[in-house]
Amino acid sequence: MRVSERIEKLRKIMKRENIDYYIVPSADFHQSEYVSECFKARAYITGFTGSAGTALIGMDKAILWTDGRYFIQAEQQLAGLGIELYKMRIPGWPSLEEYLSTNMKEGECLGFDGRVFSINEYKEFKKIQQSKNIKIAMDKDLIAEIWADKPSMPKEKVFLHDVKYCGKTVNEKVEEVREQMKTLGCKSYILSSLDDIAWLFNIRGNDVECTPVTLAYALINDKAAVLYIDKDKISCEDKSILENRDGITLKNYEDIFEDVKLIKGNVLLDPSKVSAFILTN
Repeated sequence: MRVSERIEKLRKIMKRENIDYYIVPSADFHQSEYVSECFKARAYITGFTGSAGTALIGMDKAILWTDGRYFIQAEQQLAGLGIELYKMRIPGWPSLEEYLSTNMKEGECLGFDGRVFSINEYKEFKKIQQSKNIKIAMDKDLIAEIWADKPSMPKEKVFLHDVKYCGKTVNEKVEEVREQMKTLGCKSYILSSLDDIAWLFNIRGNDVECTPVTLAYALINDKAAVLYIDKDKISCEDKSILENRDGITLKNYEDIFEDVKLIKGNVLLDPSKVSAFILTN
């Protein structure tokens, strides 16, 4: 399908779901700027391939926001597609939130996939919801319904980064994290950012081009350090090292969403990196 056909098909699904505006960002489930192919939904729906940008699809208007690195590229790639370019952080151009605050009407619905928006971003949408009396539907991955040839989640192998390069063992790093958690009075720490997880567990991967990370979540408390990851990415030998030498509990990637429901007490997290879905799930 051409971009215009994709947008029209998306609008039909939006109408079915009673969604008036649908947001498609560039991020993955970890709020990364550079993402695996399966997360390039914004590129799919707009045709703009820069690493940063957010699309807003309304029933009669489509807009792309991007920054100064990509103004020329965006103008060229969006030409003739019926998508307007809005320039981020340039006087006279409203931000996404400002546009929504001005244009959404009472009772209308704002839709997005809560897994690809941070808690901080979600809080901004909640402000709009309260001031404009709109609805929010954040459990809708509408792009997946029209992306017939969507790439699958990456399954690139993980490898352990030797301590002589890391400087500290996994145990040493985890204990340092726990000491900071005690200082802050937190019982649990949810970690979502891929570079931080790579550092903490001394692991490297190839899930993102030119970036040595692997898709994973982590949950640290005083009793366990859990790494949520596709276990098929880890060799039997490395699994044994992580579990037996480093004391790491390995669980399936998607298990994080159920496990966070069981957390009690104060939780430490980075609201710019942890997804709104994890907060509200």
